[in-house]
Amino acid sequence: MKKIAIIGGGIGGLSTANCLQHHGIDFDVFEQAPELTEIGAGVGLSAAPIQILSYLGLDKKLMAAGAPISGACMMDKHFHIIRQINLSRLNVCIHRARLIDILSENIPSEKVHLNKKAFKIEDSTNSTTGATQVKIYFDDGSTSVCDVLIVADGINSAIRRQLFPEIGIRFSNHVIWRGITTQRLPGDLVEKFIEIWDRGRRFLCISIDSDRSFWLALDRGKPGGKDNPDTIKQELLHKFADFDGFAGEFIRNTENIIRNDLADLGGFTRDWHKGNVVFVGDSIHATTPNLAQGACQAIEDAWCLAKCLKKAFDAAPASGTINPGEIFADYQKRREKKVMEIVRISWLFGKLAHAKSPAVNAFSRLMWRLLPSFVMRKQEKQLNDLSYND
Repeated sequence: MKKIAIIGGGIGGLSTANCLQHHGIDFDVFEQAPELTEIGAGVGLSAAPIQILSYLGLDKKLMAAGAPISGACMMDKHFHIIRQINLSRLNVCIHRARLIDILSENIPSEKVHLNKKAFKIEDSTNSTTGATQVKIYFDDGSTSVCDVLIVADGINSAIRRQLFPEIGIRFSNHVIWRGITTQRLPGDLVEKFIEIWDRGRRFLCISIDSDRSFWLALDRGKPGGKDNPDTIKQELLHKFADFDGFAGEFIRNTENIIRNDLADLGGFTRDWHKGNVVFVGDSIHATTPNLAQGACQAIEDAWCLAKCLKKAFDAAPASGTINPGEIFADYQKRREKKVMEIVRISWLFGKLAHAKSPAVNAFSRLMWRLLPSFVMRKQEKQLNDLSYND
C-alpha cells in the first residue's frame, strides 16, 4: 500500500483521515499545533456532509453535541420577520472544537503527529522502486517521505503558495466578528438561523448546542486590522446600537470575540493537484462564509478523494502502481463544478448583503419577501447533491 500523508489536522484534514480509514487506506496526519483543536466559534453543516458523517458512523455524536437547524429567518434590524425559510432536511450547527473532537476521537493517536509545521516540499525518488515520492520539510528540522500528499492546511497554505504562487487571497474588505454566548434565542426561533442585513452591516445568530448560541457580526473593514480586546465589545455595541436589543445582549454576554477578514481564493479555474500532491478544502477553494459551506465542502472533498483513491487502489496491479495524476484529475472533475459555483454565489451573496445603498437594501428586503419557495428548494437540493460520487 502506498504511504499517504495529510498536512493539516483541522476539519478538512481529519475528515480526510476518517474517510481514508473508512475505505481501509493507511495514512499519517501532520498538524502544526501542539494539540488537535480549533480556534473559532460555530460551524454549520448542511445535509450532504451530515450524510457523509453518517457513512463514517459519526452522525449520532454530531447530533448529540450540536444543535438541529430546521430553517432560516431573515429579519430587519428591529427583529421583525421578513421571510422564514424551512429546510427540507435537517442541518446542524456545532462548536468547531467539538467537531474536531468527534473527528479526532475516531483516529488512532499514533496516526497523528503534532508540532509538525510543514513549510516546503520537494520531489524525491524511491531508491528501491524508482517511483516518484514527496519529501516534506518541517520547521523542527525533521522530514517525512510519502507517495501521496494530501494538503489540508487552510486558506494560508504554505504548500499552495509554493506550488501555485499565482493563487492569491481575495479580500472582500469586510470584517467578521464571532462569539459564543449563553444567551439563548426565543423558543420559537431556537432551531432557526437568524440573519439581519442593514446598510452594509449584518448580524447573524444560531444555536450551537442545548446551552449556547453562536453569533456573527459583519461590517466594512480593511484586511489585516487588529482589535483591542479591552474595547472591542463596546465598539461592537456602539456599531450595532440601533439594532434590536437582542443583538446587544449577545455581544455583551460573550467573553471571547474573534476577528477575521472575509476572504476567499477567487472564482477562477485552477489546478487542485500537481504531481503526487493534491489539495482539499480551504487550501485550494476557500469560500466566503455567506452560504456556510466552507467546512461542508471540505468534508465533501474528503469523501470524494478517498473514494477515488480506493477505486484506484482496488484496480491497481499487484505491484500497487497507481497514477496519482489520473486519480486527482478524476477527483477534481467530480468536485470542481459544485464547489466553484458555491464560491461564486457566496461572493455575490456577500456583495448584496453588504451593500450600503438604501435602494439596494430595499431591493433585498423585497427579494426575500417575493422570492419563490421553489428557488430556495432548488438551491438547497443543489447544495446537498452528492451524485457526483456515483
